[in-house]
Amino acid sequence: MGLKNFLNNLFGKSKESTHQLMEKAEQKLDQLEDKGELMVEKAKDWAEDKVEDLKKSAAETIHKVKESETYKAAEQKVEAALDKAEDFMEKIEDKFEDLKDKITGNDDKKSESSSADSGSSPASTSQDSPTNEDSTTSGDSATPAS
Repeated sequence: MGLKNFLNNLFGKSKESTHQLMEKAEQKLDQLEDKGELMVEKAKDWAEDKVEDLKKSAAETIHKVKESETYKAAEQKVEAALDKAEDFMEKIEDKFEDLKDKITGNDDKKSESSSADSGSSPASTSQDSPTNEDSTTSGDSATPAS
């Protein structure tokens, strides 16, 4: 029986010490989770502060750049270039309009002249006189076709 008591005491103590060790580990784990959450929260706050600082600094820098003489000069040159481009586009539009009018006017004159030619003179018919096309394509340029 002495051996049985010895083993029960030995295993009972180790069971009890294991249980205590598990409780301490759970407590440490809870503490680490709390510290981790706190650190994450601090990191978020720090990052948000830095972003706000960067926004302010960027806004100040942009304002300074816009107020600089170089920016103003560049802006004026861009505006001048845009004005020239608009003028150039207007000139191109005018030229195209003129060209369109000329083409349209020539087409109207051609149709009028072709209708006048068709009924005015019988000498312009291809039956009465050979044309250059007839003489070059026939191969026999000296004699007209009979």
